[in-house]
Amino acid sequence: MSSQDIEQHLSDLILAGLIDITPDGRVPHNWNRRQFVSDRSTERVRKHRKRKAETPCNVSGTADETPPEQSRAEAEQSRAEQTERADARDRPPDDQNFSDCKFAFNGSTEAMLSEVMAAMQPYGDRKGASQWLATTLRTNGAEPTAQAFQMLANARAEGQVIARILPWWSKTAASLKAN
Repeated sequence: MSSQDIEQHLSDLILAGLIDITPDGRVPHNWNRRQFVSDRSTERVRKHRKRKAETPCNVSGTADETPPEQSRAEAEQSRAEQTERADARDRPPDDQNFSDCKFAFNGSTEAMLSEVMAAMQPYGDRKGASQWLATTLRTNGAEPTAQAFQMLANARAEGQVIARILPWWSKTAASLKAN
């Protein structure tokens, strides 16, 4: 490469703003800012503590003095709902996904999961299948997802070959939801 070519490339880099001209010569843009600066942690800790002290606290200091009055039935119902929500939170996501699917699809959940696992092969497992089915359920609703599964079974019974089952299923459910 000739010196003229080098000068041309350097001038292109300068015009692009990648190289700065300083009294010391040519340096990459913001070179000094990118260099490591040894510091002590004292200043960083001080800034962090200041930011933390300025953060508003959204917790009140005292609870209500007197709880609101409730009938015994309301209290029991409230307690049951809280327990149910806590149980749902404590369940692992794959159990929650399966529970959602079982609730929505009742008797056909196992058949649907088997179909999804078969379509996911060689990597398909029950956890992944229930996650896919639960996501499709949440996205499109129970009725369109179940209808799409039935349409898939009918298409296969008629001899149609569907190469990519999961995309077909989710697109069909989405179009059924839109209608």
